[in-house]
Amino acid sequence: LYASAYHWHSEVYLMHKEFEKAFAESQIALKHEPYSLIINTHIGINYIYAGKYQEAVNHLQKTIGFDSTFAIAHYYLGIAYIGLKQFDKAQHHLRIAVDFAPGRMNILSTLGYAEGVSGKKEEAKRIEEELIRQAENKYVPAYDMAVMSLGLGLEQQAIEYLEKAFIERGPWMPFIGMNPIFISLRNNPHFQELIGKIE
Repeated sequence: LYASAYHWHSEVYLMHKEFEKAFAESQIALKHEPYSLIINTHIGINYIYAGKYQEAVNHLQKTIGFDSTFAIAHYYLGIAYIGLKQFDKAQHHLRIAVDFAPGRMNILSTLGYAEGVSGKKEEAKRIEEELIRQAENKYVPAYDMAVMSLGLGLEQQAIEYLEKAFIERGPWMPFIGMNPIFISLRNNPHFQELIGKIE
């Protein structure tokens, strides 16, 4: 059995918000590769996008128990804690993720978001400045700038970046309606229009 096929099939279901089917496919993959870091992390992602943040935390904590250096698990653990509004814990895991994957702009921008929404505006501004500096020499996705903008409370700017990310075909765009980072935009008509375009 090719576990990765079930893993990626799960992601397709997740894009369509078919959470039970997504979880079932991930469980088949996990049965055949129980210590796979990416499959275990993806189960945590399933929980996050289904709004089951505590279940996500529980599973992702188990995942980093297999390998505490796996940055992606720490990243999504940070997002799960954002969903729970436990921003100190979110920042803790996002800083670990940044340390283990220093070139990942999505991780850095999410740390900036967590710092911004928790009131650490100066720290968040420093990360925004770092992203702007990075953009002078390499590509920084508009999606990441949208996340950073939301952390600073700049909702209209975040929408503009998300519109650009849609044009860029950003890989995280199909999940914005399920991601707790964007919860403050869920009643915004421009955000709802954008989700309609994606779907």
